[in-house]
Amino acid sequence: TDRGDMPSDKWMTVDAWPYLDEYSTDDLYPAADLLHQDGRPAYLFSSRDPATVQRHFRWMRTHGIDGAYLQFFINASRSGANGAKMFVLNNVMEAAAKEGRIWALEYDISGLSTDYNTALNTMTNDWNWMVNEARITEDPRYAHEEGKPVVFIWGFGVRDHSVALANA
Repeated sequence: TDRGDMPSDKWMTVDAWPYLDEYSTDDLYPAADLLHQDGRPAYLFSSRDPATVQRHFRWMRTHGIDGAYLQFFINASRSGANGAKMFVLNNVMEAAAKEGRIWALEYDISGLSTDYNTALNTMTNDWNWMVNEARITEDPRYAHEEGKPVVFIWGFGVRDHSVALANA
């Protein structure tokens, strides 16, 4: 079903609600018409907000966490190669630089086509766009291991994404 962009208690479950006491009211956004159990309106932060991403990277520095993965939910229509907006990517790059943290890209492929060739082409095209157009691997804060850029792919085994795709 098409759930749209707005959260709804009809289709979503919450494992853990973020602790929001360190956010100002200007940094929080209504979570549609969701309510807490006590009837108060529910609010969430957004990684579209540069101040929020900066705060998260500052917390990482304060607590000795070296860096983070930027989780990117990729599919055929939502990728940098297909013109998706990259404001969260830009926020992460800026915050990592300011706070002296590293970062790397994590592709979440759970929404990607289960067709092997389509999935592989979508990921390959997007990674090439990230490297050649967004130039993420040239960012001095981008994580590398033995001189190679780090990229994490999550979702093998979800929606029939196979070992064959993982080995491609």
